[in-house]
Amino acid sequence: MSDEKLLITKKGLDEKKARLKELQEVIKPAALAELNLARSQGDLSENADFDAASKRTQEIENEINQIQYIIDHSTLVEETIGNTVRLGGKVKIQNLSNNDIYDLLIVGSSEAKPLKNEISNKSPIAQAILGKRIGDEVEVNAKVPYRAKIIEIE
Repeated sequence: MSDEKLLITKKGLDEKKARLKELQEVIKPAALAELNLARSQGDLSENADFDAASKRTQEIENEINQIQYIIDHSTLVEETIGNTVRLGGKVKIQNLSNNDIYDLLIVGSSEAKPLKNEISNKSPIAQAILGKRIGDEVEVNAKVPYRAKIIEIE
């Protein structure tokens, strides 16, 4: 991962810390117990259970390292109430190409969940609307560019 500072909301940081705790205190110990059980079954060269448990343990360790990196390299963004679009804020926009309306939450890239309309601050739509106000129209530089209007900020 790069040395770039990541932006994260308090909610996102709390979620990362909770997941890290679960991995370290529940999931990893259970996986290590499975690994030890598989190891005790004899010849490791032909032990599919050992191979699977070993792979699972490595996947858990990788997730722990990724989350720890995010926690260590993130800058917490204070969620403030205001009249401009900001990280951690909710915004309602209208796509002026098709008049569809979207409720979005702008979050740091490490906590984005696009299917839940929680979009990364690095996404084209977020880049276009950050710092803008209600009524502003912006050009979104997506694969297919479009114009959008900010209709509400929470």
